[in-house]
Amino acid sequence: MSTPDNQVFHSESQNWLQRHPLVSYFCLAYAISWILSIPFILSEWGILSGDFRPFFIVKSFGPFLAAYILTGFLEGKDGVKRFRKSVRQWQTGWLWYLITLLVIPALLLGGFLSNLDRWPDSKESHLLFW
Repeated sequence: MSTPDNQVFHSESQNWLQRHPLVSYFCLAYAISWILSIPFILSEWGILSGDFRPFFIVKSFGPFLAAYILTGFLEGKDGVKRFRKSVRQWQTGWLWYLITLLVIPALLLGGFLSNLDRWPDSKESHLLFW
């Protein structure tokens, strides 16, 4: 059950988002990306223990998640359906999708794997993220 205060907040925030969709998108995309980056950065600085490299790779989906969330919030279920349909439309050659979806992540993964022996012992690893 929603209270009248929640309905007022929801309508005011939705009105603000509708008036400023680009600012909202960039703020949300940066927030998602940085929130997913924080565990990796803290582990590199020695504050958190564990391997958080997957978070560093997943953070690249922050802009997509921001677009998906804002579309759902502003346009509802119909907007999300249109968004999913537009993402699945092939408007360019399949080779470019193959490069985007396979080659670039493979290069990132290869870079991480080639530096596995250097990162944990490196005293300068905190300089990677200033």
